Amino acid sequence: MNAFITGSHAYGAPRSNSDVDLVVLVDADTQCLLQRESGDGPIRFGRLNLIAVTSERLFAAWKLGTEQLIEERYETGQPISRERAVEHLTTLRAVPAGTQPSER
Repeated sequence: MNAFITGSHAYGAPRSNSDVDLVVLVDADTQCLLQRESGDGPIRFGRLNLIAVTSERLFAAWKLGTEQLIEERYETGQPISRERAVEHLTTLRAVPAGTQPSER
């Protein structure tokens, strides 16, 4: 399984009650099983928030975006805000298939 941590634990400023965001690349059957087991809404188990993607392209976009935000945090010395992260990751996930997301 391919997985990595994103969100405040990767590039933000997690608080003691922050959830852990884990992006996982899974097949469609596994995604359905996880969704069924966690109930309606986001796939959550306690404070673990699973971002289950079935597309290698979306997984790569999440990974690239997370790496870029980690680098930005390192360069600025400041944690990345949730708003900045959502904007950046949404832009990368919207890149059409067959094209490469830019490196900022």
